[in-house]
Amino acid sequence: MKKNSLIIFFFIFLIIFFIKIAYSFSFAYKTTINNNFIGYYYNEEEYQNLIKEIEKQKNSDFEEHNFVCANPSFEKVIVRKTVLNKYNKNELIKPFITQEYFLYELIYKNNSYYFKSEEEANNFKNEILKISDKEKITITKINSTDTNLITKEEDLKKLLQQIKTENKKITSRSGTISRTKNNSSKVLENYNYISSYYRTSSRQNHTGVDFAAPYGTSIYSWKNGTVELAKWNGNYGNMVIVNHGNGQKSRYAHLSSICCSIGQKVNAGQLIGKVGSTGNSTGNHLHFEIMINNVFVNPLNYL
Repeated sequence: MKKNSLIIFFFIFLIIFFIKIAYSFSFAYKTTINNNFIGYYYNEEEYQNLIKEIEKQKNSDFEEHNFVCANPSFEKVIVRKTVLNKYNKNELIKPFITQEYFLYELIYKNNSYYFKSEEEANNFKNEILKISDKEKITITKINSTDTNLITKEEDLKKLLQQIKTENKKITSRSGTISRTKNNSSKVLENYNYISSYYRTSSRQNHTGVDFAAPYGTSIYSWKNGTVELAKWNGNYGNMVIVNHGNGQKSRYAHLSSICCSIGQKVNAGQLIGKVGSTGNSTGNHLHFEIMINNVFVNPLNYL
């Protein structure tokens, strides 16, 4: 009789033990992105709902969209319920979410100005046309992760004042004012023809300026810097990239030959390559780009 009681007690203990285990643990999905842990989720739907909530948190000043850089991996595991809510899932996933902003680039006299909305860009265009209707003005929608590109209000006011001042000078002289470019930062020997400009209406994705020139024409470094790339680079053909520091880089594409090497220090005006038509190219020319903080800008503003 005593033996039976012990057996019954043992089975009751096991039942209580397993009930407690079942109550304390749960099935969940260990979620990772590129082998980086981003939390436990009860199911994939919970993860998708979190992403949707993050996407709703938009900056009201911009048209914006969020996206996860890589697809997540889910592994079904058993974990303590107390662990499921231990991690801040929002903070864990933030490094893998990129916010892209839609900006509007207004180009006036080969200078670029950036606005948060198309309406703001058009309003400023109309302000310019009120005082100077002889210049071509284009507005292009672009994507960027850098909101610091937005042109400051004070800079826009300075531009309008500058246009007014120039118009007064032109009127007072009853003629036109000649405008010259500073050639101290030339990148190509004896060039005088631009075959394709930066982000035109027909080529909005053209992120540089094309200088048509004979095969073998000398190409020079825009500024002092360090050669970051000097080799074949897909559609760019033979390509050189020079890092000038402070977030500035210049890029030279479709070269017939490369006259520098990776890691080499170069000075402004130093020979780095020769004009050609390598890669995806329709003729001999230099495709020249400038990037500021990893964002393409109009090279003609800097030459």
